[in-house]
Amino acid sequence: MPSKPGTPRDDYYLYHVVFDGEVIVTASRVPECDAARVLLDRGLTGSLAIVDAVTGKKRITVNIEAAAKLTVAESRRHSPRFVKWKPYATGAEVC
Repeated sequence: MPSKPGTPRDDYYLYHVVFDGEVIVTASRVPECDAARVLLDRGLTGSLAIVDAVTGKKRITVNIEAAAKLTVAESRRHSPRFVKWKPYATGAEVC
């Protein structure tokens, strides 16, 4: 879903993650890493394949334990890159 105009997030999309029929992450900018943290908290490890809800095509496969430790950062000086995750004051709503 597109972010709300006029917010700091108006230049990218936010994603929901559904796992086994349950929405586990909403409004995420980094759904792979956010979903990995939820699944790791539930005791799941191994690989997670992210699949596009519209096309059914696989987008990416991540290692749950590795992705749970990461997020994506970018700035005017740096292109998007993986960095060590730490909780944000605002961010994805984890269900």
